[in-house]
Amino acid sequence: SSDLAGLRRSLIEKGRRCVQWFGGGKEMAARYLAVFREALSYGVALEPSIYGVHEDGWAGERLAIVYGSGEEPRTLRVTVAVPALVPAEAVTVRIVSASAEESGIHQIQRGETVTIEHRLPGAAGTVELLCSPSFQPSAIGGGDDTRHLVCQLPAVEIAGPGGQTASLKAHAHVM
Repeated sequence: SSDLAGLRRSLIEKGRRCVQWFGGGKEMAARYLAVFREALSYGVALEPSIYGVHEDGWAGERLAIVYGSGEEPRTLRVTVAVPALVPAEAVTVRIVSASAEESGIHQIQRGETVTIEHRLPGAAGTVELLCSPSFQPSAIGGGDDTRHLVCQLPAVEIAGPGGQTASLKAHAHVM
């Protein structure tokens, strides 16, 4: 414990010297921010991916779709299916994005399949899908499946300006 206290004091002292070397805390933060902004200006080469989908295509309450930079206009197309076995009469899917483009809130009735479109910016980013309400198959006679599920995603793709599409199904990161 005395070794830990000595290490702590040493690190604090080194941190103080570093801040002084930069000319103060504000100057140090400004320089770090400049480095981050420069790194972001290089663009990001991300492979489009979807997080939060199970192997069988079922999705829970929160999904994240990641995409790289690309030529505009681009459109994210998410096909959402609400099978007849879902206990809720309707499912709500809310699209949340850092871009100014909003797709709003979508109500999908039990037994329906709907494709939601969301415009993507040229810069890389993420889109979140917030889905509700969830249910547990085990609670409605679905065996021992205790996952919290909401809907199925038969297709997720990004359509580019020339009409070409990239399917995210092949890049799903399962839970």
